[in-house]
Amino acid sequence: MTALRIQHLHKDHGRGPVIADLNLTVESGEFVCLLGPSGCGKTTLLQLIAGLDRHYSGDIEIHQRDPKVLRIGYAFQEPRLLPWRTIRDNLRLALPPGMDPNKINRFIDTVGLKEVADQFPQTLSVGMNRRVSLVRAFAIDPDLLLMDEPLVSLDAPTARRLRTWLVTLWEERPHTVLFVTHDLREAIEIADRILFLSASPLEVLADIPVAIKREHRNPEAIESFTAHLKSRYPSLNGLL
Repeated sequence: MTALRIQHLHKDHGRGPVIADLNLTVESGEFVCLLGPSGCGKTTLLQLIAGLDRHYSGDIEIHQRDPKVLRIGYAFQEPRLLPWRTIRDNLRLALPPGMDPNKINRFIDTVGLKEVADQFPQTLSVGMNRRVSLVRAFAIDPDLLLMDEPLVSLDAPTARRLRTWLVTLWEERPHTVLFVTHDLREAIEIADRILFLSASPLEVLADIPVAIKREHRNPEAIESFTAHLKSRYPSLNGLL
């Protein structure tokens, strides 16, 4: 089942098009990474999909399980946690009405936050706050999960641990995910499919499945696949 369909999407900020006649589809439960140069329109695209910006032409269709409620999870580059609320309360505030608040405890345990759940964001490391942000996005059981470089600027070991948490959460219940990154190796590690995007106006240059089973995505396999992409798609070398 198609979870997201975009047809003839056009967005102009007044200085020329940022997105021009974009078409793409994402299947239900698919993890898709968007990889492109800075300023190409990746964040703009996520904002349009999320409904944060409605000034565009074209069609954005999102499949939703409940015809009355569309749930979109959004993990931003910064955690955006309320500093006067504990970690547990930040997560509970994100839950839709009627959703069991006890499910938060399971997520907290999954990502190793049990010992700090009643602390405030400013007392935790950047990596821990990013973990909270990931949990918050997943906890609402979204129809579509948008992630805008949620691991950017972290040191390599912390980013690696958070990618592990992220895949663990996703594998528990595979949500449909669009994940923006500048890091090809990160994309290969977590994605089912990578969309390589052009400079503005944004368009899809290549749509490449990651042909490695998840249990085999070790550093050697990721480096080998990176070399394969550079060899097979030389026109993309500026993005690789």
